[in-house]
Amino acid sequence: MNKIFKKMKFFYTCFASLSFSMLFAQEEKQLKIAEFGRVKVYKVIEDIKSFEKAYLRLDTLLMKQDSSQLMANFETRNFQLGADTKKPSNNLCANSDKGQHIHFILDNEPYTALYTGNNIFKSTPGHHVLLAFLARSYHQSLKLPNTFLVKEYTIGKAEDDFKEKKAHLFYSRPKGTYVDVDTASILIDYFLLNTVLSPKGNKVQIELDSDIKFTVDSWTPLAVNGLNVGEHQLKLTLVDKKGLPINSKFNGVTRKFILANSPK
Repeated sequence: MNKIFKKMKFFYTCFASLSFSMLFAQEEKQLKIAEFGRVKVYKVIEDIKSFEKAYLRLDTLLMKQDSSQLMANFETRNFQLGADTKKPSNNLCANSDKGQHIHFILDNEPYTALYTGNNIFKSTPGHHVLLAFLARSYHQSLKLPNTFLVKEYTIGKAEDDFKEKKAHLFYSRPKGTYVDVDTASILIDYFLLNTVLSPKGNKVQIELDSDIKFTVDSWTPLAVNGLNVGEHQLKLTLVDKKGLPINSKFNGVTRKFILANSPK
């Protein structure tokens, strides 16, 4: 195996958009911010205190000789992969029975949940952007300075078109199919780099199906209750103070997800 040669890049997230009271909240709370008929949207004020010392590091990133696979070894501290996160009674979001994990996002494609530190992935020639962050068992990301990492790497010859100093949005949840009780509350979560959300600055525009559209000016997860069974579509866009999409590589992400009942 050969090590991938790459430039070290530095990123920051919009922690300044979280208020002091939110950063040190002892208990997760939900505040209703929008209502569209039977569909209600809640801002989730996260419990950060219990994860203050959590830590994620990419120990090694190795490429196999044929350049088709990567070995990524992660180190975590003060965060137990596979453990069940204590879940507030008012949080009805889907929970992984495999426990806490790492969200591994390559080129802003749907994430892979990692429940161990050592993993092998398929890769293709070109320039790639890897984002990884710690996630609770109910898939909510930890938004702290030491709980995420970003690495760029290149296989073969390719142009670096990521422009790491720009503001970026990475999609996380919702994903896949939700069945029965998991349809009650759908988590909307994403990860930001190099930007701060604020009422007078950048915001995230959320478009759900064809009839729900709103913006948020603080980086917090959202819980959406009251969606009908069936297929839904979500688009997340990072916009500037004028409401215009920010020109960055991965901005404007659209994904589909399904709510279903178990067959009888």
